[in-house]
Amino acid sequence: MKLIYSIYRSNNEFSLYCKNALEWSVWNDKIVIDDYRFVLFNTYMRNAILMDNSEMKKPDEMDESLKELLFRYGFLVNADTDEKKCWEKQYVEGRSDMSFIDLTILLTENCQMRCQYCFEGTKVKKDINEKTIDGILTFLSRYTNVCTKLRVTWFGGEPLMQIDFVMSLFKSAKQKQIHTALDTSGVLFNRKYTSKIDELLKYTDLVMLDIKHIDDAEHKKLTGMSNVNILDFAKYLSENNIPMWIRHVVVPNITDNDVYLTKLGQFLATLKTVQALDVLPYHDMAIPKYESLGLNYPLKDVPPLTKQEAIRARDVILKAMKDARL
Repeated sequence: MKLIYSIYRSNNEFSLYCKNALEWSVWNDKIVIDDYRFVLFNTYMRNAILMDNSEMKKPDEMDESLKELLFRYGFLVNADTDEKKCWEKQYVEGRSDMSFIDLTILLTENCQMRCQYCFEGTKVKKDINEKTIDGILTFLSRYTNVCTKLRVTWFGGEPLMQIDFVMSLFKSAKQKQIHTALDTSGVLFNRKYTSKIDELLKYTDLVMLDIKHIDDAEHKKLTGMSNVNILDFAKYLSENNIPMWIRHVVVPNITDNDVYLTKLGQFLATLKTVQALDVLPYHDMAIPKYESLGLNYPLKDVPPLTKQEAIRARDVILKAMKDARL
């Protein structure tokens, strides 16, 4: 069993834990991975956990540590809990509390890269339309004055393939004092032609930059494209004092390599505006999507990375960063 995404219950909620009267949450959604494993996603707590079929038992048949863990993350609840009533209460309170809005918008499904662990490139590609953009701006205008914090993040696909739309929306957002964040691979950056990106960066508070592989030859194998523009974009952001978060997916036998991890850390040490490093463990949840489309999954023989391996990879990167700055 492995937690994929998790948010703890509050201490007050956890204090209600009752060892002898638990049941599976009605908000659990089971997603079959293969004949032996499945992902359980709890739509109320927004937690996901990878489990073996043998672990799917009645709560009173589980060992105590497993029951406690599943309760903590919302997969099990007290038998006398009216979950639908709890949701209705939260929904009503949420609609009346607009003090903080975190809006994430899929601008486009198009992307020039073909990362082997991603199924975005296999879908029918769509872009956001002007009617939707007008609706977003109307929504933002309605709540700007009542929000204490409003953040908008654009992702895809590759948002920079719709740079004119992004620029228009970011400019409007900043006029309303809305925090803006751009989630990008940076693959479209070209230092010879920066007029549009310079204009966009005027209205960008944060760039979340994905570095798929630090080695150019290996990057081409993994994504079908060079990383030269991506690394240069990172340098450009640093030169222009744009805050950035770096994201890096660690894939066994591909990026989970101390030589590459160290090289990545040494590169990040040259950047002055990196605010966070997000090391993401590779998972194989795209396999069912590929199979449903009749496609061969390129990494079908690559096992998911464990949480412990991801932590170790992050430690290698951070140590290389620290050593390079000494």
